[in-house]
Amino acid sequence: MKHKAHFIKVLLSNKGIIVKIDCRLRDSVCDPLEVIGKSWFDTFIDTRDKETVLKVFHELFDNKTEEWKTFGNDIKCPNGGHRRIDFTNEIILIHGQKYMSSYGIEHMDNY
Repeated sequence: MKHKAHFIKVLLSNKGIIVKIDCRLRDSVCDPLEVIGKSWFDTFIDTRDKETVLKVFHELFDNKTEEWKTFGNDIKCPNGGHRRIDFTNEIILIHGQKYMSSYGIEHMDNY
């Protein structure tokens, strides 16, 4: 019997600010009220990965590539742990504004 995947879904502004979030990662509690309005990159991305993840974000947001529509990276969880997440990214329009919608499944749930 296949179990339900543990996931994180986030909507980011063009500046990488968290607009919406639904975090259902294993052993991790994330209160949306504590992270909405904050930078995704400062809140969830480790400093050693920040440059790479920012590059991916900007290339997707600026429509320079589709290579990163799926991308796996480590995130920092609110409880201090880390998770490897396989993300599917999409640029969407809401009221004429571009946002990045990212849906990530814990890497171990993909196997």
